[in-house]
Amino acid sequence: MSLTLEDPERRALGHAIALVYLAKTERIVVREAYEFHDPAQAAVAGSMNRSVFTMNKIEPLERLLSQGHDNAILRFGLGQSYLTAKQPSRAALHFERAVAHDPDYSAAWKGLGQALTQVDRADDAIVAFEAGMAAAERKGDAQAGREMEVFLKRLRKRLSLDSSR
Repeated sequence: MSLTLEDPERRALGHAIALVYLAKTERIVVREAYEFHDPAQAAVAGSMNRSVFTMNKIEPLERLLSQGHDNAILRFGLGQSYLTAKQPSRAALHFERAVAHDPDYSAAWKGLGQALTQVDRADDAIVAFEAGMAAAERKGDAQAGREMEVFLKRLRKRLSLDSSR
């Protein structure tokens, strides 16, 4: 399903916040979250500035969630925001919900693997990266698959080094 500017849900999202996305090889990465009434303003601001997410930028996303706008993209945005804010436990919860909404959302699987790695849940991170690689393959998202393969190799290498000590 694709949303147009005429859709009430899209209009509500645009008025509350605008998520600026950078699309590369059919994956979406959240770059910024700002409160704008005009999504075009958000796009300009997002292309000019890559500031770190802070709690005041997470609040509009949380507000949307509390208003019932629960979907994979919003959960991914929250996950990325919390990961950037160095709150990987909270990030993992939102990434888990994102992949529950859309099991083929390879970027969400990658974020989940990264968050789980940061909270020392290596076995769960391995499962997430493997699931993400499978999702990326199903979608033809080779770049995301390669990125997760690299993360997985690094994690396994770190685990083998830790077990040899």
